[in-house]
Amino acid sequence: MCLHQLFEIKVFKEKHHSWFINQSVQSGGLLHFATPMDPLFLLLHYLILANKQGKFQPLDQVVVD
Repeated sequence: MCLHQLFEIKVFKEKHHSWFINQSVQSGGLLHFATPMDPLFLLLHYLILANKQGKFQPLDQVVVD
């Protein structure tokens, strides 16, 4: 399956916890939680830095790491 969407993965790892998921209780403290993420958030840092320089630049020159 080919997805064209970006996800943020959060991992909750607790030693002595259980999770309520739907109508059941899952033992163990490990839970992976995926939420969709806008790719623009990855570019915000670079766009803010380019704005501080006060110059208009092509995107491929701004996003250099």
